[in-house]
Amino acid sequence: MRGLPRIAVAAALVAVAVAACGEEDVPKDTRLDALDADEFAEVCLRAVTRYVDEVGQARWHKEFCVDAEVASGDVAACEAAVDACLTEPYSLSVSQCVVVADLERCTATVEELDACFDEERGRISAYIDALSCASAIGGAAHEGFAGPACLAFGAKCPRR
Repeated sequence: MRGLPRIAVAAALVAVAVAACGEEDVPKDTRLDALDADEFAEVCLRAVTRYVDEVGQARWHKEFCVDAEVASGDVAACEAAVDACLTEPYSLSVSQCVVVADLERCTATVEELDACFDEERGRISAYIDALSCASAIGGAAHEGFAGPACLAFGAKCPRR
């Protein structure tokens, strides 16, 4: 499997990129379509940063290394390259959210966004824990990242 998922929010509301976060908290029962751009950036960045942090740097490093090496198609060569890659410094950080949903029509709440990220965090963590060169090259299926919370969220937030 090439192009392993990075931060694969199945609801596809946000992708990670580059900016800053506000200090004030937006109430969890606030609908996303009621937020202005700065409020949404705060909510999104907080959720994505927590997601990245709680999955953990070691997992993201492993996923990065395996993803970078599966193109060889050779499990032994991939494993050797991943072992070398894991000795190199690595840090994933988040500094901005880029919106890929139509927020003006997104009726989900901040709490529903957080629930989707929480659900997906567990799924991506389990996926990366089980990830290996053999599973990636062999195309091993995974359950996907869209659980009930993300499916419900996605239904309320149409893509652009």
